[in-house]
Parts: sequence; structure tokens; C-alpha cells
Amino acid sequence: MKRLLSAFIFSLLILVGLKAQNPQTFQGDPIKVKQFKLSNGLTVMLSENHDAPQIFGAVIVKAGSKNDPADATGIAHYLEHMLFKGTQELGTTDWKSEKPLLDRISLLYEDLSRTKDKNERILIQKEINDLSKRAGDYSIPNELDRILTSMGSTNLNAFTTDEMTVYHNAFPANQVSKWLDVYSHRFQTPVFRLFQSELETVYEEKNRALDNTFYQVFETFNKNLYKKHPYGQQTTLGTVEHLKNPSLKKMYDFYNTYYVANNMALVLSGDFNSEQMILLIKEKFGKLRAGEIPEYVPVREDTLVNRHLVKVKMTPVSVGILGYRTVSYGHPDLPVCEVINNLLSNEAACGMIDKLKLEGKILECGLMPVTMNEYGSTVIYFIPKILGQGLEKSERLVRAKIEKLRIGEYDDALLAAVKLNLIGKAQEKWEENESRVMEMVQSFSEGIDWGKYVKYEEAIGKVTREDIKRVAELYYNHSFLAMHSKMGFPKKEKLQKPGYDPILSKNEEKSPYRQAWEKIPSNAAQPRFVDFTRDVKVENLAKGCDLKYVKNPVNDIFTLKLKFGKGGMKDPVLPYAADYFNLVGIPGIEGSKFKEALYKTGCTLNFYADDEAFYCELTGLETGIEEAFKLMTSFLKNPDTDNKMAGKMRNDVKTQRKLERAEPDGIADALQEYVCFGKNSSYLREISDKKLGGYSAKELIKHYRGIYEYEMDVYFVGKKPIEDIRAMFSQYFDFPAVIYPKTKTIVLDRVFPDETTIYFIEKKGAVQSHIYFNEKGKVANLKDEALIRAFNLYFGGDMSSIVFQQIREFRSLAYSTWAKYYSSPLAGKTNHFTGFIGCQGDKTLEATESMIKLIRTMPLYHERMEDIRSALLEKANSSRPSFREIAETIEAWVEKGFTRDPNEMLQTEFKDMDFGMMVAFYQKEIAKKPLAITIVGDPANFDIYALMKYGTLELVKEKQIFAK
Repeated sequence: MKRLLSAFIFSLLILVGLKAQNPQTFQGDPIKVKQFKLSNGLTVMLSENHDAPQIFGAVIVKAGSKNDPADATGIAHYLEHMLFKGTQELGTTDWKSEKPLLDRISLLYEDLSRTKDKNERILIQKEINDLSKRAGDYSIPNELDRILTSMGSTNLNAFTTDEMTVYHNAFPANQVSKWLDVYSHRFQTPVFRLFQSELETVYEEKNRALDNTFYQVFETFNKNLYKKHPYGQQTTLGTVEHLKNPSLKKMYDFYNTYYVANNMALVLSGDFNSEQMILLIKEKFGKLRAGEIPEYVPVREDTLVNRHLVKVKMTPVSVGILGYRTVSYGHPDLPVCEVINNLLSNEAACGMIDKLKLEGKILECGLMPVTMNEYGSTVIYFIPKILGQGLEKSERLVRAKIEKLRIGEYDDALLAAVKLNLIGKAQEKWEENESRVMEMVQSFSEGIDWGKYVKYEEAIGKVTREDIKRVAELYYNHSFLAMHSKMGFPKKEKLQKPGYDPILSKNEEKSPYRQAWEKIPSNAAQPRFVDFTRDVKVENLAKGCDLKYVKNPVNDIFTLKLKFGKGGMKDPVLPYAADYFNLVGIPGIEGSKFKEALYKTGCTLNFYADDEAFYCELTGLETGIEEAFKLMTSFLKNPDTDNKMAGKMRNDVKTQRKLERAEPDGIADALQEYVCFGKNSSYLREISDKKLGGYSAKELIKHYRGIYEYEMDVYFVGKKPIEDIRAMFSQYFDFPAVIYPKTKTIVLDRVFPDETTIYFIEKKGAVQSHIYFNEKGKVANLKDEALIRAFNLYFGGDMSSIVFQQIREFRSLAYSTWAKYYSSPLAGKTNHFTGFIGCQGDKTLEATESMIKLIRTMPLYHERMEDIRSALLEKANSSRPSFREIAETIEAWVEKGFTRDPNEMLQTEFKDMDFGMMVAFYQKEIAKKPLAITIVGDPANFDIYALMKYGTLELVKEKQIFAK
């Protein structure tokens, strides 16, 4: 009787809550959003999706870098970082004792921002450091991250744009009460502790941007496109000068101004009951304060008049960029602009500008729409042919295509195809919880009613030729920004390594908030483990050819992948044959026309190859599947022999290699492979530019024919019955005359030195150093799988890990750092350990030493085992691959040795595991083995010979790690 009464009262509360909130629904909404506002003004958007026992949640604040004070750029982004540091109850053992120290630190930062004298600045920074170390005695580092990890959260992160700041992660559905509690709490009384160390982390993020050529190129481009507006004048990361002079006061002012409920939204998609969720949200998020939001005064840009040319030297090859001012989010002309952009350049590469590339008239080109709340732009980039073509000439070719669009020189079939494919792409957004949430986030940021937002497909369908002509005349005319960049390397600003001590907090206590949070009840987990036999249908189509079929439960988008069992390891030419196939058509239908014919069916075709296989992937709307399938099979039977396109493929490869080898991270990746795989490095197995020149179109096709001697697999995800798929193959497809079995997953043996060795490549001008740490592991054994997952979670897997805490949080040595023990994807092969640090150049020695110490003597915090065990179990109970990934995921599990879903198989081991077992695994497999350390950086920033105290130093030249 008591239970019945409780159920009645709960049902009554639901009805009252529903009436009070009166959630709004929207006609024709594909994901059935329920939207309402709390009494404090917080917007809530809910979308149920019961495919997996998981939820993706986000809190959005409608304020970004455009709202930064002009004299304190980067504040919104910096504040994003600080909202992970806790509150007056979370992340601290004693707020009352900690507060006076933090208050004094805040005042000192104000003094620092006003002080120009170098010596005085050093004294202030030292006092800040001394106070920060004392305050660190009370802080519980990463407690928010550890709380969220313990409940099985994944994808924990945040981001800041010009318009908004968003905090998000995925979490098990049964943990929703706890998630709502901690996410509402983090925004109520935040404390910006560990500020000094986090400032260095933001510096490191800035350094990454300074080392990224194309980030700098587009930053320069935006400064010229928006000469007044914050879009161009205030970068999200802020200026170096402002980062050197931060103001905690201005950060708190920003928080107090914009982090108010009526300027925020809570967005959730996943496995929940909306009626129950509404009551929980009201209880948890109703506590957020409301506030008066200052009126935003738009900054008006001067109208672009005629062609405005900017010349720079900042790219490894000549690059041109054109910028046309278009429209902002919510503007009625935006769907027309999207259609125009796709007429010019689209995913199928059959747009009017795309044809310049496919016809060999230009080396490379593409288009990026950049739409924001106040302005929009269409950005077109192009790379001239290496010989005989400059930026001016290639720009004229691009502009001629835009002019043809303006006067209507495109056929109606292409227009219909663009609209059809845009509608198809719109449908894909509703497949995953994360993409659903990000669409709702975007609509809130834009201030656009969800009912109007989901009318996108309808708006695209209504676009006419007359609309295109009118909009093209308005925005795609002769007034635009042109930026020409010739080869050059711009001077980079450098931030100096700080002279203060790291802030080392060893607190493993639980804050008052966490102690209360742990008492919040969770629902019982409802796992949906993968069934290897029922979740994928397998049928034999012909000798050596199996069909793996998965039903699409969401939309009308299909994917059809043909995986031929011979790849680049057995024939190194196959990856280049795939690149060639993406440029050509069939006899009588050139490449651009062939792509256009596919595009008109609502489908795209793509070829690629890896070490094991050659792939042909067809995807699109099922309404066009049969016609697209016939085109695909026509191509597979008889691809066109076009030596001009073979030459273009070779030039594309050369350009890509040049761009890749100009970036420090590209060199670091190649060095890593060189050390681990020797001559088997993928960079050394590449066919050299010179040798590649000897492969004609006929020769490339000859190598492709060789794949038909091997077994193949077919993967289909869609709504069509399996019988229809089998019938299409029977009618149109020529099956291979199988001679050889398909290539199994290739796991190359790694080469490791007998003693710790440091391999160094000099990269002059690099702001950052890229450092990898490698060790040999044991032969893969499923008995170790649970311990490996536990170790990775504890040591270096996420923001709650030891590596993240020690390298980034305490010592501020890097923005990006991680470490992982990799279990081999193939049973019987060897595991390996890899760690990484990307750090400011003058921190290289300290960062290297810190990681080595962590690997050799891992800090032991027994108190964390409870969180690790909980995290492993919760993740296992809520994880499930998406319907598009399930067939290949099962295959990967089987190759690893699993006979059923590993999340189910490992349950008992997770429950029985203790801290000592994990430590014993670490001590045996990781602690004492020799390291292979690779470093790419500028030796002007540190003494490379000081690295010799860690092991043998070997200087490597760039030419050694790339194919000649």
C-alpha cells in the first residue's frame, strides 16, 4: 500500500510539474524536442533517444570571445578553463582558510596588469607563486573531473567560440541525477583556484596555435575581413600581451555578467523519460541565479567595396583565399547561400569550382562557409599549379566560375542534386546524441526557435533559380577580400618559461560537496550488450564474399562499403590508385561528370586503401541507391584511363607531402614511426615522388585489378531489406575470382632499443616541442584487458589521470599530454606503451624529466581505486557502438580474441580488481623498461645535449624519416 501511495504521489508530481513547465513541442521535428524555461529563465531542451543506455548533456552560455573586454581578450576562453576548478564546496578541503589566500592573489594580479617594470613584475609573480603554493594545500586537484569520471563519463570537455561557451560530456543514463547535480553546482559558486598554473596551460594552447600555419593564415585573413568587429580583432585565445597580464577581477566580472540562468541553456539527448527529467532539472537547475544581461551593441563593418587585396608570406606553398561577406544565422537568405556554396563546391567534388581541380586547371581548391550570429562569409581557397601558374591567374579561374553561377550557367539537374544531398546531410545529424545536442546548442546560440531551425530541409527544398540569382548578386559579387600568401615563414611570438615553482597539491580527501554528492542515489544500470549473432546479419553472396547487414533504425541514409582483401602492405601502389580513382570517371564520362551523375542520385562514392585492404564506399539517400549502385559497378568494371588525371594525382600527393612536412606535428609523427617501425614506417614505405612519376593511369589500373584475386567483405547499413541488397549484387556486380584469402589485420612489430634512447630532429622556428615516450609491452592476453583499462584510466587516459594532473595541472608543462598502454588489436601480437607531451620549447627538458619520473615511479593513490572500479563498470554498462559501426566493431573484437561483447565479459574482473593488482601490472610491464623517446623542436630553446642524462642521444635528419 505504501509503495502504491508513493507511486501515486510521484505521478501527481509529474503532472503538476508538466503543467507548471508546459514544455513546447514542434510540428515536424525529427527528434521530438521538448523545450521549456525554468522560473529563473534557464532554457531546457530535451530529446529522447533510446538506442543505447547513455545520455549526452551540455550546458551552454550565450557569451564567447566577442564579449571579451577589448583590453582583456581571451577572458571567455580562460574562464572556460577555470570552470573545471571547483566551487566553494567542490575542489577544496577548507574554503574558509583558502579564501583569504585567493583574494590576495586576485589583488596581486591587478597590480601585475598595471606594472610595466620587469623586476617589479618578477617580484609580484613570485609572491603570487608563494601564495598559490599555500592555497594549493587546500585544493583537491581535478575533483570535478574525477567525480564525472567515476560515474562513467566520456568526452568530458568544453569549448569557446566567438558566440558561446559550452560544457559537455556523455554519461550513463542511470547516473542522470548525479550528473544534473554536479553540472548545476559547478556554475553556482565557482572558485578560480590554481589560476597561475592554468595560465601557463592557456599559454601552451596559444603556442599550439602559433605552430599551426593555417591557424595563423586564417587569423590574418579574419583581421582583414573584419577590421572593426571582434570576429577579426579578438581571437578566442587572446593576444600574447593580454595573456601575460590576466585579470581575475575581469574574469569574475565576465562570469557574474553572463553566467546567469536567463543567458544559459541545458540540453540533453539520450535514454531518459522526459516527464521524470523535467522534475529533476527543476530541482537541480532551478538554483541557478538569474541576472540582467547587458545589451550587446553590434559592431558594424564597413561594406566591402571592390576587390581588396592583401599580400603575405606565411605558407609552405602559394595559397590564395577569397572572402565574400554573406549572411548571419537566422537570415532568410542563409539556405540560399548554402545551396550556392554547394553549387560551387560540395562533398562529391562536382561543384563548379571543384571542376577546376578535376580538370587539372588548378592544383587544389575548396570552400568553407563561416556563419555566425552577426555576419557570415563564404571563404574559398585555392593552390595554383606548381609550374606555370601564379596566384593571380588561378584566382581569375575561380572568379570566372563564380561569375558563371551569378549569370545562371549551371544546369537544373545539378541544382536539384545539391538540394537533395543537403537534405540527406541534414538527416544524418539526428543519428547520434552528441550531434543532436550540438544542433540544439546552435539554435539556442543563434536565438532561433527550434521549430524554425528544423525547417531547414523545407527551406532548402524551396530554393529556386531566381533566389540564387538574387542572392548571388547581393553577396557573391565583385566586392570581396583576396589574400595571396606566397612561400614564407612568419615570425612567431614566443612566451617565456615562468621562473616560479610548480603548485603541487597531494590532497586525496573528499570535499564537502563530494561527500554529499556520493549519497545521491543512482538507478540500476540497464546495459544493452552487443549480440554477435543477432545484431548483424551475415550472408554469403559468392565464393569469398560475405555480406554484413545492419538495419538503420533512424533515417534513409545508407552506407555500402566494399572491402577488398588486399591493401598497401602487399601492393604499395594501391593507395595511389585509390587517389586516382577519386579523380576519374568511366570511358565517355569524365571524372567531374561521373561525380555529378552520382551526386544527382543523392549519393557519393569514395575510394581509399590502408595496409590491409582497398575500399570502395558508397553512401547517400536510399531513394537513389540502385542507380548509384549501377554507376559504382560500371566504374569498378572499367575505370577510365586518363594520364592527365594520373599526373594530377601525383601533383596532389607532392603538395600534400610538402604541407605535411612543414608542420612540426607532421614531422613528429614521422619520427615516431621511424623509431618504432624502422623501414616499415608508413612514411618510408611511401612511393617516392620520382618513382611515383613512372606510374601511368594504365599502370595504376593494372595494380587495382589485382585486388580481384582476394576475398572481400561487403558492409551494408540501411533500411532496404537484405534480400534487395543481395539481388542488386547478383544483377550488377562482378564478383572476384578468388584465389587468395583476404589479408588479416596487420600489426607491425615495433622495434625498441636495449637502453633508453632519445631521438631528436631539429625544427627551426618551432614554438613547441613534440615529445613521444615509447616502451615495448608483453604479448597480448585477454586476461590483462581489465587491468590495462584500469591502468590507462588511472595513469594517463583523461583529465582525472595522474599524467594530466602532474604534467598539466601542477607543473603547467603542456596543454596536450597523455599516456596509454595499448593492447594489440590482434591476438598473439605485442602490446606497447606510448606517452606524449606537446610543450613550449623552453620547457622541453623539464617536461621530459617529469614524464620519465612518472613512468619510472608512478604516484600511488590507493583512494582512487573505488572511482576507477566504478568508472569501468559504468562505462561497460552504458557503452555500445552506433549502428553504423557495429559490424566492424564486432570484427575487431573477434580478432582481439573476444567471443562476446568485452563490456559484458569483463564485468567480474572489474568488480574483483584491487589497487595492488593494477600496481603489480604497472611495475612488471611499464616501470623498468627502456624508453624510446622522440623529440621534434627548436634547439635554440633548450640544450639538446642535456638530454643525454636521460639516455643515449641520437640526432636524426628529416631526410631519414621520409621516403626519398
